[in-house]
Order: sequence, then structure tokens, then C-alpha cells
Amino acid sequence: MTRSFRSRRILEKSDIITAFKMARVFESDEPKLLRAIGWYSKGKLSNNTFDQFFSYWNVIEIIGSCYHTPTERTKSGVKNQVYQCFIENFGDIDNWGLPEKWIDSMHEKRSQIVHGGEDTTLEAIDETSKMIPLLEDTSNRIINMIIDHKYDRNDFLHFDF
Repeated sequence: MTRSFRSRRILEKSDIITAFKMARVFESDEPKLLRAIGWYSKGKLSNNTFDQFFSYWNVIEIIGSCYHTPTERTKSGVKNQVYQCFIENFGDIDNWGLPEKWIDSMHEKRSQIVHGGEDTTLEAIDETSKMIPLLEDTSNRIINMIIDHKYDRNDFLHFDF
């Protein structure tokens, strides 16, 4: 099977070493972050719309459930934890760059897919596929936001001289 990628980046030895350094640190210090990165990777590699949706939404749920300040509201479930995480990392809801009630609608779509309530018609798949780019971008942004809040990326860089 041939995969179609938007770009073909040529990796250097230093890129591989940097990635392994990050993975080793995340494995011991931030295993949930590493798990979220794994789901993001799965979404990037999948050609199945529902797998992509589920993979990217898993990133958001994992990050949201682990990287939020507990409040009375966050005791009410993962959706509220995601909201709190986004507030803490992206600021006021008007600064998120997301449609109104986006978290609610994505959470509802996830529930429909997981519990079998989602149609598998071509039209339903097409509608879900339209949600993927923003979901992918948002999951990428939240991963990077957490990494940047917790680490200095320069500490992971490897230079070949």
C-alpha cells in the first residue's frame, strides 16, 4: 500500500536523536503526553475517516484530562476538563480559533462514532471528513502547547558537528 503524504521531509541523524531524547523523557516524566503523541501519529497515518477522528479526539481527551487545574466543574467529566485545559493553554474562549461549542460538538460526534450511532453512508463519512483538518490542527496545537509550557525544546536538540 502506498501512502500519500503532503511533504517528504528528509530526516537527518540529529532529527532522530532529538525525537528519541524527547520520547525517553516523556516516557518517564509525561507518559500521558507520549500516549497522546502516539494517537496523533495514528491519526496521521490512517486513511480511515473515523479512525482519524477518533485518534485526534483521543489526543484532546488525554491532554485535557491530564493537563488541567482541577475545579468543581472539572469533576463533572472529561469534556469539562478539556474546556479547562483549553482555557489554561489557549486563553479566553474567543482566542481559541474554534467555532462556537466546538468541544461539545466534537465530544458528541465522538460518542456517536464510538457507540455505533454514526451512519456509515458516504455522505456521513464525507461530513465527518470535513471535521478532520481542524481537529488535527487543534490536537497538534495542544500537544505543542503542553510541550512548550513544560520543556525548553533546545534541551532536546542534537547537533552533529
